[in-house]
Amino acid sequence: MKIPNKVFLFLGGGLGDHYKRYFFDSAWGCLPDLKTKRPDIYVKGISISHAPDAGELIKHHPFLDEIEIINKHPKEISKGIGEGFEKLKPIMAQEFNVTEPEIYLNAQDKIDLAKIKKNIGKYIVIHPFSGDKTGWPTRSPIQTDRYKPIIEGLIAEGFSVLLLGHTYEKRKANKKNKTIKSEHIAETFDFQMDGFYNLINKINARTGAVLVKDSDGFVGTASSFLCAAWMLGKRSVTITSIAWEPKLKQGIIISKKSIEPQNKIIYIPQKRDIQVFKNMTETTVDWFKGVKQ
Repeated sequence: MKIPNKVFLFLGGGLGDHYKRYFFDSAWGCLPDLKTKRPDIYVKGISISHAPDAGELIKHHPFLDEIEIINKHPKEISKGIGEGFEKLKPIMAQEFNVTEPEIYLNAQDKIDLAKIKKNIGKYIVIHPFSGDKTGWPTRSPIQTDRYKPIIEGLIAEGFSVLLLGHTYEKRKANKKNKTIKSEHIAETFDFQMDGFYNLINKINARTGAVLVKDSDGFVGTASSFLCAAWMLGKRSVTITSIAWEPKLKQGIIISKKSIEPQNKIIYIPQKRDIQVFKNMTETTVDWFKGVKQ
């Protein structure tokens, strides 16, 4: 198939949507080979997201000739994207070698990661936040304090535990009156223990993805970093409510890796007691026993 001289690739939605599309779409996976064999093709990367950090994922991509990061809700975009360009479609990528897209870091990212990973050994990444207030209690059905026994159990098994998260303002669409408003998202976690590292507001979309990729597993709710864990084939435990099952099935359809037996989903019932949380902790810790690589 003939490829136009000017093409664009698009990422839209929240950070989790960016991870899913970036690691799934063969158009992103073929870029290194495409630009090596056809350097004459001008490639533009476009990110549109209500989550300010999402566009950071492609900010330093060396195979993009142009990068446009738009911090708006996709519903705020009234005109078509990529004007003057044709979208690089997966069928076009068939002419090239497709590999898992790399996460391209800048110099500061590399310094930050080296500091974080120094002397931590094998580790589990944890992200117990839903990403928006409306996600509670559907996506994130338990208070973050309920993760503390899990962290203690994983550390007892010899893992370090890295907590990911950030605080930011994001743009949110109101479906009823079709307006856009700014929403303050504060991800906080008050806990200290040897072997536990709180990285809230110390990472970006790139370093977060690398930490997930290099980890021994993921624990958390149905969040952006779960999307990264699934797409990267990491062993994981997802703690969510049965109401979120349809959305998780969509994720399973997108990522064939997510249906592998290494991924555990724990559905928390509406009516819960101490035994529910005890079982949750034991199931999660047991899931990672003896699996350190």
